[in-house]
Amino acid sequence: MENKVFAHEVRVGNIPIGGENKIAIQSMTNVPVGDIQASVNQCKQLFDAGADLVRLSVPRTPDIESLRLVKKQLEADGYKKPLVADVHFSSQIAEECARIVEKVRINPGNYIDKRANFKELNLSDYEYNLELEKIHDRLLPLIKVCREYGTAIRIGSNHGSLSDRILSRYGNTARGMVEAAMEFISIFGAENFHNLVISMKASNVKVMTESCELLTQRMIETGYVYPQHLGVTEAGAGNDARIKSCLGIAYLLNKGIGDTIRVSLTENPVNEITFAKKFMSAFGEKKAYSTQNVNSSYTGIVNFSPKAIDTETAISETCISLANSLIDRKITTLQINGNIAGIDNKDFVADIMQAAGICISKAEFISCPGCGRTNYDLERISEAVKREFSHLKGLKIATMGCVVNGPGEMADADYGCVGSTKDHVIIYKGQTPVIRDVPQDNAVEMLKKVIADNGDWKEK
Repeated sequence: MENKVFAHEVRVGNIPIGGENKIAIQSMTNVPVGDIQASVNQCKQLFDAGADLVRLSVPRTPDIESLRLVKKQLEADGYKKPLVADVHFSSQIAEECARIVEKVRINPGNYIDKRANFKELNLSDYEYNLELEKIHDRLLPLIKVCREYGTAIRIGSNHGSLSDRILSRYGNTARGMVEAAMEFISIFGAENFHNLVISMKASNVKVMTESCELLTQRMIETGYVYPQHLGVTEAGAGNDARIKSCLGIAYLLNKGIGDTIRVSLTENPVNEITFAKKFMSAFGEKKAYSTQNVNSSYTGIVNFSPKAIDTETAISETCISLANSLIDRKITTLQINGNIAGIDNKDFVADIMQAAGICISKAEFISCPGCGRTNYDLERISEAVKREFSHLKGLKIATMGCVVNGPGEMADADYGCVGSTKDHVIIYKGQTPVIRDVPQDNAVEMLKKVIADNGDWKEK
């Protein structure tokens, strides 16, 4: 018998998430929260564009007061929608932010648990469970504050930023992501705290969708299904990023998984909302999760009317209609018919097939959307990296905003650069930093040198 499931409803301020509520759209500021006016202005722009929630990075203790002032100014100006504090490492910052904003995002990979150094840990079951007990104890103050203030918590498990404890036992896998989240879910559940939203994010569409499906199955087994926040992280910029995001999100929404979404772009964050709204308008009504398999019977041919349509509409309609079959590899060839403004159909097909992991035709690029922790011109450098290295078929090249999550979340890239001090980056080969303190204007040149020194450079 078919079993339809909706996630438990969670309230984030005045926004209900889960249940049969509409799918919420969110984005994140990319300016330092310490620049209060810039943060206020960008929040307003995002809300005006249609965001239901806006997230801000709060990396330092002094930023707590900045967040308070941003919230106060927005409310004084009539902006009542909820804010989300993005916190890594510091439980003290998370607890203080939970008194200010409606939701706090924490990452099991670096919140209380030790940040990954990619070292093998041989923990006995006793030692492993002892670590979980320590995490439980240190989560209690956050739970107390969130219960008192009605603050929601997002447990955000990211591929590439798992702890060494999880990596050693489960590997850098979808299962590892899910186990990391389920450990935290179990702790919150033991304390009868259920105001949770869960996310499984990866730059690889297949890993992202696999982890979200596995999480759903695990939550159903426990009898408590929390809302899921969907997104392909480090998707990059331009058409590639939109295609990746569309494929991953559409695949899951088609299966009834997902209650809130973010399209991550290394661009002006307002573009995330603009595209997400177009995508959602083309998607249709929210579906319940069904234990029955979705029957995909697409032919691999997409026909658009003779009238030219814009690129974002073409991406949305194509990826929504083909997401299941592409990701399940039921389509190995794809044909696009019709006129799409500003895009070559063959290039469009190639980009879709590469995003789905079916056929590699060029280098793959991952880059984070940037946030308040980013202190170099991420958007400009990532664009330059794509122009210079796109012809290096089969290589994965990353451009990451900061060292908080950058080294871990680009761990499967062949090469990349990560923001360090102001206007400087570190050049990486795989997980290894090879050139430090590189001025951002020399980043592409130094990255090319490292690629060439390792025998992977080819002339265009």
